[in-house]
Amino acid sequence: MKKALSVVSAVLFAVLYPFFMISSSFSVKNFYFGFHSIYFIYLRYIIIFIFMFMLMYLNRDNKRLITEYIPIMLIAVSLGIYIEYFITRRYLYNYAYLLWTGVVLSITNAGVFLGATAFVKDEYKKFYKRFWCAYIIIYILIIYVSFIREPNWIPLTINLRFGNGTLKFFKAVFNDPANNMYTSLVCFGNIFILLPFPFIISSIKRLNVPLTLIIGILLPLLFEGYQYVFKCGNVDVDDVFLNYTGYLIGMAIENRIYSKKLKQEV
Repeated sequence: MKKALSVVSAVLFAVLYPFFMISSSFSVKNFYFGFHSIYFIYLRYIIIFIFMFMLMYLNRDNKRLITEYIPIMLIAVSLGIYIEYFITRRYLYNYAYLLWTGVVLSITNAGVFLGATAFVKDEYKKFYKRFWCAYIIIYILIIYVSFIREPNWIPLTINLRFGNGTLKFFKAVFNDPANNMYTSLVCFGNIFILLPFPFIISSIKRLNVPLTLIIGILLPLLFEGYQYVFKCGNVDVDDVFLNYTGYLIGMAIENRIYSKKLKQEV
């Protein structure tokens, strides 16, 4: 019975993990935007996260799945999304939709990573390193789509007054969240976009805290600088603040995981 449950759990994971990552690519109109309530979209994300989190619990003793198959599946799906985006361009053509695709990718892998962090004991360090090294592939595309736009793509706007840019969007989001899908994406996306970066850094080489903090502030400045030089976005001091806030959150979580799990594993 236990062996059968283990096999079923592994098969479910192997099916649902890639399915959830590519689920937003099936239809722009029907899969995510066919329903006009953002609450329905949030519900889908919550369901995806819970499914992946619980599947990691069920597969917590499956060392081969955790240390080998998860990174392989992540790399395979990432390469498929690159092909879809740069070559076929069948679905990933709408900018806002591209950003929502990045969200579902992030939510799916957040469920996997946090589930493994909570439940996996043996060979967690190997999983951690392989998972984040594999995640780099898709993360590069998420960063590219979010920040690296074509020169003169949209009129350049500049806000150097703190609180006068993206931070004002939060008021609109909280006043009418159901009708502010894109605004919600901009607000919360700016916070969470750099949250994975400290994990990626530590999977390659663990740096001291001051250097990690410096890297964190340089990244949003680099992105805003690119948009300013090539006149392809909204140069906003609020974005720098939100990006760095997300980076610091990721750094705090990574330090906690390091002290509680990575540092203790022989």
